[in-house]
Amino acid sequence: MEAKTLNEQLEEREDPHFRSKQQEYDCATEILPYLYLAGEGACAPDNLKSLGVTLVINVAEECRSKVYHERDGINELKLPIMDRVGDEHQFDTFYKLFQHIDDIAQTKGKCIIHCKRGRSRSATIVIAYLMYKLNYTLNDAFHHVKERRKIIGPHYDLKLQLLHWERYLNKSATNTLDVAHFIGRDYS
Repeated sequence: MEAKTLNEQLEEREDPHFRSKQQEYDCATEILPYLYLAGEGACAPDNLKSLGVTLVINVAEECRSKVYHERDGINELKLPIMDRVGDEHQFDTFYKLFQHIDDIAQTKGKCIIHCKRGRSRSATIVIAYLMYKLNYTLNDAFHHVKERRKIIGPHYDLKLQLLHWERYLNKSATNTLDVAHFIGRDYS
């Protein structure tokens, strides 16, 4: 029997009733005209070419980098986001990723951000990006992504990162949503 990844262990612990079909994970979801969110299964070259994706951003440590042929015009950036970070924040990594997303948008390209399933780490980056780029509140950014990709569910530590990110961006000591409700399992 294959050992479960930290991500899988966290999903089971945080929501033991959550089950999704692999096809939901492997589906690329358009969040903005130049930004897709997905699980790693959506990153087949033919699928990426059909979407017009030129940059794959892999934020999952356990997902191997893919080798894309030069003729496909697809590049990959691997910059992992950690599921468990304690009190440390990953804002430097956020900014590095956002720079690549902005570069793609400026060249009228498209990128896809993925982790293993497109539920937690990659969703966290996309939510944080909407807050950064479009000045969305955490609540608005979360619901913008959730409306498009129903299966998202950042893990507990990543929810804490998003709460801290909102306070950081707003230069405020408070958040714009009910914190206890947000870090609970039923926030949707």
